[in-house]
Amino acid sequence: MKEIENIIKKIKNNNELHGIARRLDELGRIVIPIEYRNGKVVDGETNVAIYVIRDYVVVEILENKEENSRKIDELGRVVIKKEIREQLEWKEKDYIEMWNYDKYFILKKVAN
Repeated sequence: MKEIENIIKKIKNNNELHGIARRLDELGRIVIPIEYRNGKVVDGETNVAIYVIRDYVVVEILENKEENSRKIDELGRVVIKKEIREQLEWKEKDYIEMWNYDKYFILKKVAN
């Protein structure tokens, strides 16, 4: 968890890591860009854990399937649970900025 906190600090304070913005679709899915998935994700097979740290969503690549894990689908999309979307007030067509660091995809709603 400390590693993710440090990554978020870099994103917030220094803008050292540059993100890519994607739109949330009508089913709460977001596409992980191919350049982020390349070499790390096997579309349709890779399991991920999804959780919230403050106003960021963390999608963590898992080595093995765990309880409550999800898969990145064949098109490189991952579903963000409705409860998380409601908590963070994410709605269809909102722009979500995404950063990639090692086995983590870190997402945050772009301020309007």
